[in-house]
Amino acid sequence: MQQFEHGNPKEKSSSGEELLIRGGSPELNAALMEQARDSDYERSSSAINFLGNLQAKDQAGSLSELLDENQKAKTLVVMTNLGKIKEEKTKAKIFGFLNRTQDTDFQKVSAYALGEIGGDDTRVVLKDLMASSDIPAVKLAAGIALAKIGDSSGKKIAEETLGHDRNEFNLIAALMILSRVGSADDLSLVHSLAQRKIFAVELRDWIEICEGELALQGSSPSERLSQRLKWLDSDEKYVRTWAIQKVAAENTDESKQALEKILNDPFDPQRFNVLKEVRQNGQRVIREADGSLRMP
Repeated sequence: MQQFEHGNPKEKSSSGEELLIRGGSPELNAALMEQARDSDYERSSSAINFLGNLQAKDQAGSLSELLDENQKAKTLVVMTNLGKIKEEKTKAKIFGFLNRTQDTDFQKVSAYALGEIGGDDTRVVLKDLMASSDIPAVKLAAGIALAKIGDSSGKKIAEETLGHDRNEFNLIAALMILSRVGSADDLSLVHSLAQRKIFAVELRDWIEICEGELALQGSSPSERLSQRLKWLDSDEKYVRTWAIQKVAAENTDESKQALEKILNDPFDPQRFNVLKEVRQNGQRVIREADGSLRMP
């Protein structure tokens, strides 16, 4: 696996892209898992990220064994990628870890992972976390996770946050919730936030995303897709990233053509992100004989 650790950035990026195009195999996933156990953080985190991006369900159980409160940086990477793998069987391990830890970062990343996996039992755990925590960031993380599984329980805390909070990260979290489960009635709150002097790029982008999504309330699926396709051409990083997530989930001829355009632009910085989102949504990318990439 050393090919993913050394060499210049272009070579590493190319290797990573090819790996996502080809997909995993039992042998490759086992080799990645072996590297994930390495004591060197850079080596292990690289392998863990590939296991997540490849959705290596056959290694999810082994990966969950690496959750260790005494190795914070590595455990945060492990938990994030357990969310990407979405293996139901790892939920018990995550529930147990979340129940034990008092660390805010661990609680947040555990909530995010559970939001990716979903399930009725997850909904119960996340609602309990949101109700029991005294830390706004943790409440909001639980709200984001619930919103991802279609539960609007975090809507109230998001609205309250936009109304009085000044913490940039909490505001972004609130906008993330409302972008998924908000209503047109929330537009005034978002507009008020937009009137403040805001210098943080990510926060400005999320205001634009949330305003756009709330404005699409009641629109037809084709109208929503049309708007998100426009966002693919945005110069704003987070707006474009959001659009890629949404468009990749559509799995239509129109969405595939738009994503193929990005995949076949060697200078587009979002190529790798598109590959990850496509795989996360159970779709494939193939390389044609002429070297171009296509989504069948």
